[in-house]
Amino acid sequence: MKARLGGLLIVVLLLAGGAFAAWYFFLRLGKLDFDKLGGTILVYEIATNQHPEEEQHFDLERDMPIQVESLQCRLDPDGRGFATVRSLGKDRVEIRIPRKDDGHAEELKRMKLLVTKVGSLEFRILANSADDAEGIACAKEMLNTDDGLNAELKERREKGLPPPGPRTPDRIGPLTFTIKLAANEKSVVSYS
Repeated sequence: MKARLGGLLIVVLLLAGGAFAAWYFFLRLGKLDFDKLGGTILVYEIATNQHPEEEQHFDLERDMPIQVESLQCRLDPDGRGFATVRSLGKDRVEIRIPRKDDGHAEELKRMKLLVTKVGSLEFRILANSADDAEGIACAKEMLNTDDGLNAELKERREKGLPPPGPRTPDRIGPLTFTIKLAANEKSVVSYS
């Protein structure tokens, strides 16, 4: 009885070991190895502030690992080695795309398209007529008055930029307004 149980245990262990070896072998075969297969290396420079007059929110030191991880997840969501993304210095990323047997040009086009789809997300609180009536009135007055801002508005419109926040002709920066919050608290805000 003990010999039979020992033999059964050995068979079970051999089957489990064989299953693990097969799984590991096929997992390794599924990954594309850039160093063995060759391929294409794309290098992108991250533009941190395309409009110098706008406030910059991107910090290269802090946000570069997040950008690299985001690109990696977008280009190779299953982790199969279809693309490898890594940081090159503080403002560039390298994307390695291994060559497949066929269809490398199509895969390269697809990867480039995915890279361009990476965007940014920004949250802004919208003004409302109850809390922000003074700021809205000032913005309307600024946009409807011919006081020298028309040239700047036209220039910004041609560049595809939004108009500046409410301000007076003699002031460069935006005006600030005080709004009432809950529990009679006040907040100083500006609009853009």
